[in-house]
Amino acid sequence: MSVRFTDQFTKGKFGSLPYRHFKSKTTEQKLPLVIFLHGVGECGSDNESQLWYPFFNDETSVFSLASLAKYPCQIVAPQSQDDNRWVDIQDWGQSSVKLAPQPTESLKAVAALVMSLLARPDVDSRRVYLTGLSMGAFGVYELLIRCPELFSAAVAICGGADTSAIAKIKDISLRVYHGNKDKVVSVSQSRAIESALSARLKTFEYFELDQVGHNAWEYAFRDDTLFPWLFSQRS
Repeated sequence: MSVRFTDQFTKGKFGSLPYRHFKSKTTEQKLPLVIFLHGVGECGSDNESQLWYPFFNDETSVFSLASLAKYPCQIVAPQSQDDNRWVDIQDWGQSSVKLAPQPTESLKAVAALVMSLLARPDVDSRRVYLTGLSMGAFGVYELLIRCPELFSAAVAICGGADTSAIAKIKDISLRVYHGNKDKVVSVSQSRAIESALSARLKTFEYFELDQVGHNAWEYAFRDDTLFPWLFSQRS
């Protein structure tokens, strides 16, 4: 029987924030750190659901064990609660997003968790990355806006952001993926981000996926250029 990727994750808790932690087996002393923010359907407190997506066990995924042997890193996947999400948004299909006066408690906890991980001797502080899908991508943008100093690069998949505030991330490399048939989060959200950022960012790449719906992560996390691009970005 093959080993499930999720079996390789240890369980942890940072305050009230559950999270799972994976570390590649390698002789390297310092590894890049990838923070993964799940979507709204994986909210809870079981510290399991955030890892349910097929890409964690798909051999064609950048998150496969073979890929993570080729690109050693650490992955941390926290879990938000349904009443305390990464972002306080009820209508994911709205045409625009307004940055809340304060982050949610879950998003604040993620920032604090990242800062605690940066103190570890086995984390490469110049290569700390943030990625998320759907609600998690909204969280990616907001966390980048509020704490741009923490991250070297980010990957946002089918999300949205307050474009009036997003210029704050001008020094962070960013990749964006969105399906042009997305009926949950309109592709206009990512198009607006591209318009606001493409001429500002250190590195900006936008992939609009033709005839793809809200499952853009299935394509993004099978893009074999993703990890080489991500891990080449440094603060």
